[in-house]
Amino acid sequence: ATLGAAYLKPLGVKGEIGAAAIWMHPHEVVPGTRDQYGVDLYWRILLTPNLWVTPGVQFIWDPSLNATKDFVSIPGLKFRWFL
Repeated sequence: ATLGAAYLKPLGVKGEIGAAAIWMHPHEVVPGTRDQYGVDLYWRILLTPNLWVTPGVQFIWDPSLNATKDFVSIPGLKFRWFL
């Protein structure tokens, strides 16, 4: 399950800032899995009329498929180019 919100044109910049809360309950046939919780944060910015750039980060507690870790963070950088 995911629940999120976005704020349009932050600081007058074309784009949005968004945040989401994440919860996942894995299928029980996979042994050793557990419920996973997280937060996803991003800022999508229109750099030119043809190019979006989206830096972001995910914070995950109790990663379901990695029982040796209690917390992981995953940075990301996406580009979208319109033809």
